[in-house]
Amino acid sequence: MNVIEIIIQYFTIKSSGYFDKNFYITAIPNADGIKHSPLMHFITKGWQDNLDPGPDFDTSWYLKTYPDVKESKVNPLFHYLKYGKKEGRQIKKPYLPQERTPQIVTQNVVDFMVIGAQRAGTTSLYKFLDLLPSFCGSDDKEVGYFSIDSNYKKGTDWYHQQFNTCAREQLKFEATPEYLYYSFVPERIKKYRSDMKFIVLLRDPVNRCYSAWKLFKNIYEHDQASRQRIIEYSNDTRNDALANLMSGKDFPHFSEVVIEDLERFYTNSTILEPSFVRRGLYYQQITHWLNFIDRSQFLFLEISELNQPEKLLMKLQNFLAVDLELEVLDLNMPEYNKLNGKKIIEVDPETLKLLQNFYHQHNINLYRLINKAYDWRSSNQPSD
Repeated sequence: MNVIEIIIQYFTIKSSGYFDKNFYITAIPNADGIKHSPLMHFITKGWQDNLDPGPDFDTSWYLKTYPDVKESKVNPLFHYLKYGKKEGRQIKKPYLPQERTPQIVTQNVVDFMVIGAQRAGTTSLYKFLDLLPSFCGSDDKEVGYFSIDSNYKKGTDWYHQQFNTCAREQLKFEATPEYLYYSFVPERIKKYRSDMKFIVLLRDPVNRCYSAWKLFKNIYEHDQASRQRIIEYSNDTRNDALANLMSGKDFPHFSEVVIEDLERFYTNSTILEPSFVRRGLYYQQITHWLNFIDRSQFLFLEISELNQPEKLLMKLQNFLAVDLELEVLDLNMPEYNKLNGKKIIEVDPETLKLLQNFYHQHNINLYRLINKAYDWRSSNQPSD
C-alpha cells in the first residue's frame, strides 16, 4: 500500500467505531512495541495475523466466510466498510450482535463551511477533511443551498438531508466556493446560523483567474456532460452570459475573457457570471462578509498551506475547537481537479501585466484586512 491508501484506511476504520484500541492491545502478546499506534499495526500487519480490531468484528470469520475478500488481500474491515456493508455482508456469526445503527442528523448542526475561493484548493481540502473521523462533509461537496435560489426555496429540511449519513457527534461541513463571491449569501447564512464558522482558501488571483479559465475551457472542449450541466445551472440562476459562453461556437482566448470581465467590473455590471477576474477581488468580498459575520468566525488560508497538512490540522484544531487525536505522521494532501495533463496556453505579457497591475492595490488592501501578506508578485506565467 502507498501512503495515501494507508491514510484512507486509517481514517475510514477509525471513524467507523469498530476499532477498539484497548481491546486490540490486550489481545496481542508483547504489545509494548505497538502502543504508540495500534491501529496502524492492525492496518499493516494485524489483520493478516487474524487479529480482531474490536469485539464487534471477527476478522478470521469474515475472511473464511467471504473467500473473495481473502483472495483480494484487502484488509477485511476496510473491505466491509467500503463494500461489504452495502452488499449486506455480515461482520461475525449471525447469532452474535450485529453492527450498531448510525445516528442520523435531525437538527441544525452544520458547523462550518469552506466558502471559497474557486480554484484555490477547496476540493482537496473537502476530500481531506471528509476522511477525518471528527468531520463529515455533505453528500455532494458543493451543496449550493444558500447561493442557488431553487435550492434555497426547498428549505432547511432539504438542506439537512445533505448530511443524513453523518453521525451526530461529527462536525458537519460543506464546501461551496461561490458563497464567497455572491453578495446575497452571507445574509442568508447569518439567518440560518449566526455563529457559523468559515474557512476561506486564497490563491494568487492571477493564477486563480488563469486556472478558472483553463478549467472552463477544458470542460467546453472535453466534458460534454459537465458543459451541459453548467448551461442548465446558468439558466436556472439567470446567469445567461455564462450559458452563452459555454454554448458558443468557440471558447474565447484568455485575454478576451479578462478584458470582458474587467469591463463588467468597471461598469458595475450586475451580471455575476462569467467571473474570471472578479472572483479574485478577495478584499472586496471579505469586507462585505464582515458586514454580517464577526471576524473571529473566519480562518484564512493560502493554497500553499495545503502542502503542510500537519500544521494545517493544528490550525483547524484551534479554530474549530476540536481534538483530532491524530497518530499518523507525514500526511499528504491529495490533489484534485488538476489540469496539468491538458495543453498549456501561454498568456501574453500584456494580459499578464494588466492583471498584476489590476490586483496590486486590491491585494495590499487584503493583506491589511486579514493581517497576512502573501508572495503574489511573481512575474512568471500563471500556473494551473
